[in-house]
Amino acid sequence: MEDFNIVMVILCDFLRRKFQLRLPFPGEELILKISEIEKALYRMKTKLDASLARSRIRARVQSLEVLLPENVRQNGLIGEKMEVCCWLNQNKAK
Repeated sequence: MEDFNIVMVILCDFLRRKFQLRLPFPGEELILKISEIEKALYRMKTKLDASLARSRIRARVQSLEVLLPENVRQNGLIGEKMEVCCWLNQNKAK
């Protein structure tokens, strides 16, 4: 139960990717706890997909994001509103 929020966020991410494994970026440091949760969820993907569909139907909601705890949804909204900055190498851009 202590990792419930992490599990729900990873689960929603899996649903967006249609339960495809996430490939780490080159040089990305993986957090062992999160990697273990991802692997465990991936092993149970068929049962999870069916169970989530039943939960969504039972709650009569359009998406699973509505079932997320309030604090997780708020963090997602804050992240969506943050500015994204990048650097463009004009020597390589056409």
